[in-house]
Amino acid sequence: MNQDTAEAPIAVLLIEDNALDARCVAGFLALSGNRFTLTRVSTLADGLAALTTRPIQAILLDLTLADSCGLTTFARVHAVAPDTPIVVLTGHDDEQTALETVRRGAQDYIAKSEINERLLVRALSYAIERARLLTALRDAMAKLQTLRGLLPICSRCKRIRDDAGYWQEVESYVTAHSQAEFSHSYCPPCVDAVLAELAADTGDS
Repeated sequence: MNQDTAEAPIAVLLIEDNALDARCVAGFLALSGNRFTLTRVSTLADGLAALTTRPIQAILLDLTLADSCGLTTFARVHAVAPDTPIVVLTGHDDEQTALETVRRGAQDYIAKSEINERLLVRALSYAIERARLLTALRDAMAKLQTLRGLLPICSRCKRIRDDAGYWQEVESYVTAHSQAEFSHSYCPPCVDAVLAELAADTGDS
């Protein structure tokens, strides 16, 4: 692949205070080639600082740190980076806590005793893709929200006035503010009207 067209490595932040576990994670990610760049910090405070000072695309989070423990650890990271996918790293007795973090917004969790290159890379890749899809869904829903409430519409031509004061065709306005597309047909009353017009034209000829 041409270097100019190669995808940039995914920036991963590892918040882990156990040096051996951190080396294992770094080693597994290194085996994946240049797909990831890893930044490791050992405390929650340093992790929160990293999230506010550099672009991070995914987070690997140990819940038990020197300065924080359990769900509080996740909650504080998630509050600072709500749109960044988080994969929780758990000990043998943390599975229930890890499941609760998923309910609260984590994308996935991995037991440290089961971690390997394939599992780690897959969890990160899936977490990033799910987060991307959720962001796209929220954006689409936000666009749909703009169609709620009162819309100024002309009583005669049925054009809608947009926020800039311009009058647009209904189709143009809806297409610009939602993911909807239009197909064209006739409703039953219009079908009757068209047939009546055709019959009248035929009778006149």
